[in-house]
Amino acid sequence: MIHFKGSFFETNFLNFCNYFNTAESMAYYYLTHTPLKMIDATNGKVFTDQKMYLFKKWFDREIPLTNAKVYLPDCGGALLEGVNVLSIDQLPQPDKEKKIEFIENINKILKIKKNVKWDNINNKINLILKYSKDIKKISQKIITLIPENGEVKHDNHKKIDELEKNLFDDNNRAEVVRTISASAQDILLSIMENIKYNDNKIISAWIKTRILYDSIIKLCDFYDKCLQKIL
Repeated sequence: MIHFKGSFFETNFLNFCNYFNTAESMAYYYLTHTPLKMIDATNGKVFTDQKMYLFKKWFDREIPLTNAKVYLPDCGGALLEGVNVLSIDQLPQPDKEKKIEFIENINKILKIKKNVKWDNINNKINLILKYSKDIKKISQKIITLIPENGEVKHDNHKKIDELEKNLFDDNNRAEVVRTISASAQDILLSIMENIKYNDNKIISAWIKTRILYDSIIKLCDFYDKCLQKIL
């Protein structure tokens, strides 16, 4: 309901957002402050932020890959690719018999024994263990350049940008970064909830960035400890 025209969230929050973006990589845009963008809606245009836009792009990619019919209520929200846009009174009613059949088919699939490729799992674990150390080191360097009060020296801006780029200059490392950072959902959500750590928006954004990388460091230790036990 975030994109619903006239909603409290839209009228009282989105119109006042002025995101400050400190990350260079597209993979990290949803973690930081970014400007609002206007996208196609079911009946016109609607504003959204980068985080919600990335959710939309995921649906745009996944919906056309399924044979299922996907319906989208025509309520002024973001338009998704591969959907049938209908007014609420036109939406089809669920078929109880088909629902029961669907559940039975799922249960049959779950009972089928599958051969687990343990070598692939082992390789993935080793990949995470290998690159988590690099990610931790880079995150620690970034934190040293961001004081707790968020007053980052101008000369350190470029250094932080370069360090953030280094996180993604290797495809395998980038994959592990996304895996680890995705575990920090509570931190990511707090960053995007417009929580103020300082009246100065730029300083507040740097404080949030510091909190994020501190969380990534702790998650690197967590993954290392847990995955070593599995091996």
